[in-house]
Amino acid sequence: HDETIALAVVDGDESMYVALEETSQPIRLMTHVGSKTPAFASASGRVVLASHSPASVAALFGGQLLVTPTGRRLNGVAELHAILDEVRVRGYAENLEETAEGLYAASVPVVNAEHVTIAALTALLPVCRLDDERRDRIVVDLRAAGAHLSDLISWLPSFSARRS
Repeated sequence: HDETIALAVVDGDESMYVALEETSQPIRLMTHVGSKTPAFASASGRVVLASHSPASVAALFGGQLLVTPTGRRLNGVAELHAILDEVRVRGYAENLEETAEGLYAASVPVVNAEHVTIAALTALLPVCRLDDERRDRIVVDLRAAGAHLSDLISWLPSFSARRS
C-alpha cells in the first residue's frame, strides 16, 4: 500500500512508536521512533488498551480530562470503554483525525502465545488517500501482517504487559 507502518507499545498512559517504516509518498505523517501520543486517543493505544480489563482502564484514566491532540473531548471513561468494546468486537482500532489533522490510522494487536497484547501494528495515512475500498483493503492486510508478526514473536514473554 506504500503507507507508513509503525509498531507501538503502551508506556503508562501513552502509546509510543518503537519501529517505523516510512512511506515513499510525499504527503505523510512526520513522526519518529520514540514519538508518543495519548493511548486513549490513538489507534495503537486503543488496540492495546482493549486487551486490558475495564477496571484497569478506569484506574489509568479515571478522573482525567480525555481530550485528543486535535481537540475532540471524550465523554469520560464511559466513552473510552465504549470505544474499546468496539475495538474488541472488530479486532482492530481506527482513528480518524484524533491524533493529527488529516490523519487516518488503523491498528491491530500483536500478541504472544499467551494471547497477551505485546504491541500494536499500525498503518498511518493521510485522509486524502483514503476511501472505503482502500480502507477495507488496508485493514485486511494489516490484520494478516499482525497475525504473522504475532506468530513470529509468540515466544516473547509479556513482562510488563497487562492481562485482562
